[in-house]
This record gives sequence, structure tokens and C-alpha cells, in this order.
Amino acid sequence: MIENIYSNVAGRDGEYPVSGRKPPKNVRQIGTFRGDFRIYVEDYVHTFTRWLAEQDHTERTLAVLVGEFASSGHTREVYAYGTVIAKQACTGGKIEMGAQVWTQVYENIKQYFPDGEIVGWFCGGTSFTPEEKEEFWQVHLDHFASVDRILMLYDFLDREEEFYRYEEGGMARQDGYYIYYEKKIMKKVYISILCVVAGVISGAYIVGKNILKKLSEVRLISDKHLTLFILTVQWIKVKQQGKNVSDFLKEEGYENIAIYGMSYIGERLIDELKNTDINVVYGIDRNINFISSSIDLVSINDNLKTVDAIVVTAVTFFDEIYEELSKKIDCPIISLEDILYII
Repeated sequence: MIENIYSNVAGRDGEYPVSGRKPPKNVRQIGTFRGDFRIYVEDYVHTFTRWLAEQDHTERTLAVLVGEFASSGHTREVYAYGTVIAKQACTGGKIEMGAQVWTQVYENIKQYFPDGEIVGWFCGGTSFTPEEKEEFWQVHLDHFASVDRILMLYDFLDREEEFYRYEEGGMARQDGYYIYYEKKIMKKVYISILCVVAGVISGAYIVGKNILKKLSEVRLISDKHLTLFILTVQWIKVKQQGKNVSDFLKEEGYENIAIYGMSYIGERLIDELKNTDINVVYGIDRNINFISSSIDLVSINDNLKTVDAIVVTAVTFFDEIYEELSKKIDCPIISLEDILYII
């Protein structure tokens, strides 16, 4: 029998469970906040949901977000640290969260996230119409109705997440959220399992190791070039609006910066920042012996000079780069992708 999704839920009858959790220190803020509500998405959840949405461009992808609710100081928080695919919840463009779907979801939550709460849901795709969003609102009210449960939408062409929660009688978009970094083996294992399952829904569950490795390499290259293409399109949009990366950096007080990733995108960023108030002190790359540039280059293994911020142009691998750089230098580390969607 399926458990009642409305039991032990934050916001039910005005109650709010306090987990005693303290907000994480290692975070990346996206957007701005209003009110007393904060959304924290673990970086594996952020990465996996994007990956999931980009696997099948013909169907919407649904997943249930698992985590916890908390309260600290004057703010209420929701933490999404796990993802469970809601298989067969969307067929033919119609969302059906039936008994079979929920049974499988609950079984996976019990096995992999036994202490977790359902904190919301995810839907990935592209070109969400107003009519579709109305359907999403109804799904949320039917299956995720509580004050602080969230809906996370991801458009894989715009490369942008949108977060919604129910407030004041309707679904309201949340202006900002945090990505936080908290490495746990269980999450790594479960997301790996989910990746395999998602990739073999239409085929066998066991594939050859070498074939899977080769397909992963091809997929990685494909994803990298798609990401850079979408990044370039967004950059063009920003330029057409009369905005510049230098405007953002100056506003944030980042006058002396370093650039990580000195390939095509890195060189274009150097060109854009010429004759501005922003000084590019040096570039960072793993292959400096094979790169020619107009600025000083250092390896990520070298000692890094103090700068106001580092802008990462290798956006496909930002999380890994962020983790490595944060161990070597104490300054903001920002993805160029984030800058282009913020300004």
C-alpha cells in the first residue's frame, strides 16, 4: 500500500519540522532571494537532473526530489540531496503519477534515502508552454501539496532552472537558490545506478563494460560541444542587449581576475575584457605547453597569485574545477555560464 504523501510534511497545518541542520558554507548562489525561504540543491542533484533532462528530447522527464526541511535563524530552508526517477510518469506528453509510479518511488527512497523526506519534484524538457505549466501546477497541488515543497523545472536549451513553490493561493517562482557541495558516497552510488537505469529503459539492464565506456566518452564530447554552443548563443543575446561581462565583474568589485580554460571561449573572454576596467592577471589551463596567449599562463598545479575572482570558461566541468581550485586559492570562483545568465 502506498504511503500517504501528506503525512509528516513541512507546512501541513502550519507545522514546520526543525532538523537542526546548519546552512552549508560551501555554496554557490544563483539569483537573488526574497522573503524568508531558501532553496539548497546538492551539486550532484543539480548535475544529474540536467543530465537526465538531456537524454530524451521527445519526452518530459520527471523525478522526485528527496531531502529535508530545516529552519535556522529567521529563514526556512529546503534541502534537495537526492533524486529518484519517476519512471513512466510522463507518456505521450501527459503526466500521470499513478499508484505504480509512487510504489516504485517509495521503494527506492526507502532503500537509498531512508531518512529523507519528499521535498518536491523535477521536470525537465524544453519550450514549456503556458498550458503545460498550468498542468504542472495541478500536478503539484495533487501530489506535492505542502507549503515548502518545490517544483524544479529545467529547460535544456536555455540551460536554466526555474523553481516554484505554492504561496498565497498560487504557484510562485522563486528568484534564487543555492547549489551546495557535500560529497557522500551513497549519493554517488545511487546517481550512478540511476544513470544506468535511465540509459537502458528501452533495452537490456546489463551492457558490456567497454561499450558503456565508449558510449560515455562519445556522450561527454557531445554534451561538451552542445553546452558551448548554448553558451555562445547566450553570449550573443547578452551582447545584443548591450550588456558586457565587464559590467558584472565591475559591479561585483572583481577588478583583477584570472581565467580558467584558455581554449576558444577563454580567448574570446580576454578579447571582450580588453580596454575595460577589468584586468586579466593570468590564465589557468592544464595544457599551457600547447597554448599561445596574450596573457601570462599558469598550470592549475602551480601556485596561484591572489586575484579578486576566477572566471571558469570550461563550464561543462565547473563543479570539478571549482572543487580543485577552492583548495588552492581563497577567492570567488564563478562560471562564465552563470555570469551570462545573471547579467
